[in-house]
Amino acid sequence: MNLQGIWKDQLHPPWDSDYHMDLNLELNYWPAEVCNLAELHQPLFDWVEARIPDARRAARNLFGCRGIFFPLVGDATGLTNPDNIAFSWPGNAGWLAQHFWRHWEFTRNREFLKRRAYPFLKEVAVFYLDYLFKDSGGKYVILPSASPENGIQGRKGWTHFTTISSTIDLEIAREVFTHLIAGSQMLKLDGDQVTRWRKVLENLPAPRVNEEGRLLEWSEDVEAADPAHRHLSPLYGLFPGDRITTAGSPELVSAARKLLEYRLQFGSGSANGWSYPWRTALFARLFEGDKALAQLDEMARCCVNDNLLSLITDWRGQGLTINWFGRKKVFQVEANLATTAAIAEMLLQSQGGLIRILPALPARWPAGKVAGLMARDGFVIDVDWNGGQAQ
Repeated sequence: MNLQGIWKDQLHPPWDSDYHMDLNLELNYWPAEVCNLAELHQPLFDWVEARIPDARRAARNLFGCRGIFFPLVGDATGLTNPDNIAFSWPGNAGWLAQHFWRHWEFTRNREFLKRRAYPFLKEVAVFYLDYLFKDSGGKYVILPSASPENGIQGRKGWTHFTTISSTIDLEIAREVFTHLIAGSQMLKLDGDQVTRWRKVLENLPAPRVNEEGRLLEWSEDVEAADPAHRHLSPLYGLFPGDRITTAGSPELVSAARKLLEYRLQFGSGSANGWSYPWRTALFARLFEGDKALAQLDEMARCCVNDNLLSLITDWRGQGLTINWFGRKKVFQVEANLATTAAIAEMLLQSQGGLIRILPALPARWPAGKVAGLMARDGFVIDVDWNGGQAQ
């Protein structure tokens, strides 16, 4: 599923209707598992696996590494050259690996884990084993690193994107090795390599929190070129990841909340249409139903066409998004699909070994009904509620 899907009226649509892998492609598939549409996840896996030969060449030619490197952009037939913004970001393949793991978590299809998810995770991990190196303190460093697609404010107004160990890079690397070790134990494979994988996990630094208690985007407390940036990359560990949880890491939940609030205080002048459902899902993970719904309200005012397809920018001219195309209507499909997933996240969550019913129900939805949502481990769940309580 590319940026516009099948709905476009131009031979040369914006961004060539390609596959952006630092957010957009993944957003398209957020509803696949939780909305019980797992079969619609399969084309993504097919496309990703078909790109592995290209990705191996990219890892070898660009970085001298084994394993696979996915650049920012691809299309129906292959991977492209590194992009001119944050081209050195190594996290695309790791983010795609999350989708393989999610399919396993929700379906518990052991054959899929063995034949597809686990081998792909190994390819990503082999790249990290060559790409990472230790600093003088014995901690692993991710370099080059970046935080898509935000830059750091440099001297004399210059912005630079390449850095050391961005927060999203640390989260994705930690997630890859965590899932790989879990897969190895379940399949009873590669026991001789688990010790090395554990050493990586033990020596990956934790994302930093500043003196104000706010999660940082980079390993240093530097000034963002765009403090209201449309990408919410440093909050990956809260959503779509699931490492930052109220039960397991309340201090990181607090730090993530402060970062989200900090971003929003600068307004939505840097947002895109797809920024709103990601914010919605983040507030859902924080169990803030009213704030989650407020993001959907704002998206409906500025980035939804009369036919309910989502637009990349604010076509009504309310100043609520970045002004890339003036008031021209430019469609991208991922906000529609990610909104579906974000609403599902408000009604049902199952990360961390718990099923939560109506975890982020807004006051404006006092009564309702939903059928066929999916929780991890294959539970299909219907819910009726009234007075804000599940019946």
